[in-house]
Amino acid sequence: MKLHDQVTLTDTGRQAALAFHAEVGAELSRLTSPLPTHDREHFGATMAEIITSCRTSSLPDTH
Repeated sequence: MKLHDQVTLTDTGRQAALAFHAEVGAELSRLTSPLPTHDREHFGATMAEIITSCRTSSLPDTH
């Protein structure tokens, strides 16, 4: 069972990914800025846990 394929981004794809990352980061900052520091930190830690969990979970082979 193959779990991961490796991909290489083109220059255009890399630029799009960086722009997307910057835009999402800015929007998350805007949305969480009204929260107290403790809540922002909790939100960030929770998001980091979710992302880590997604990166380490096995995806089903759809082929």
